[in-house]
Amino acid sequence: MDSVITERIRKETLDVLRDVLENPDLREEDDFFESGGDSLLVARSIALLKERNLRVRARVFIDDPRIRSIIAQVRDTGGDSAG
Repeated sequence: MDSVITERIRKETLDVLRDVLENPDLREEDDFFESGGDSLLVARSIALLKERNLRVRARVFIDDPRIRSIIAQVRDTGGDSAG
């Protein structure tokens, strides 16, 4: 079950980040900021993830902006918007 949740988080987070960065070829090895991200796109990413019942803190993008590292910090809120 955990692997199913983890795969959903990975896929949905990658989908959101590809959409926000307008880069369908974005890979987990890429850097959010080097791929065109900025603070406004961090906020947009967080909002879009929240719509999918996923949560990540803005600080995560700054601490380690690699897509793989961001994905690793995303949590499923299970529909709890307070997360």
